[in-house]
Amino acid sequence: MFKKNILNFAIAILMLLVAAIYLSKEQFNHSGPQQNIWNDIQVDNIPVKILPNNGSLAITTYEEALAEAKRSNRRILIVFGAEWCTWCQKLEGTMKSEEVKKTITNENIIYIHVNTDKRKDLSSKYSVRGIPAYVLIDKNENTLRSGSGYKDPENFVNWLVGRWGTNQKFLSWVFGR
Repeated sequence: MFKKNILNFAIAILMLLVAAIYLSKEQFNHSGPQQNIWNDIQVDNIPVKILPNNGSLAITTYEEALAEAKRSNRRILIVFGAEWCTWCQKLEGTMKSEEVKKTITNENIIYIHVNTDKRKDLSSKYSVRGIPAYVLIDKNENTLRSGSGYKDPENFVNWLVGRWGTNQKFLSWVFGR
């Protein structure tokens, strides 16, 4: 029993040490230059930003995205974030990567951003506890997959297509990188 307690204590100390080293890295700085990626959120005072799906649709609200998903039997990827969230801005870079855009197009997914400060109803509906968060839903608003935290393009694509956990590095799995 004593040996088991010492082993558990040693594992806990090791995990804390790894976390402390990771968090002390300069790239884990929550402050820094802020850029407003949410300038075009409000369309008719509805705070939803739709990123173009190859320019084929002019969807301006969550409700329109849902109607289009029902009409065309497509899924919707909802990315939740806020203006002040540095990690949301970093995830925006992931979403703009060619790898992610290609996967969204190939998987025939409607992709929207929702500002959690302005659409608390959607945040609550999809149980968003922290941002950035993302939810993949079907045309009937059933949650197929949900996640949170920053992911690089490769890991985001793995999450999006359901391969989450198969081709990841250990730190990327633990810290969402």
